[in-house]
Amino acid sequence: MAGGAALPAMFHTFNVMMERLDRHNLSLARGRVHLLPAPVVPGANPMDFNHSADLIELGFATAQRWLAERVVPEPSARLREYAYAAE
Repeated sequence: MAGGAALPAMFHTFNVMMERLDRHNLSLARGRVHLLPAPVVPGANPMDFNHSADLIELGFATAQRWLAERVVPEPSARLREYAYAAE
């Protein structure tokens, strides 16, 4: 593997692992599950915790808005198929 390909391969492996974890967690759920979209913070990545406070604040605001308005944001394409499987 060329030196420049190691990081993308690591992120791909991480994404596959997270997808499996999502699938497993949803398989354990009982009742209706609502998946809110993950907040997007420019410059953030799964291995960098410098933006944790921003992610927590945005995630909290998304959940608060959803609870107040019962607006279900469109889930990401990756999670949409799991949401239908869990219902």
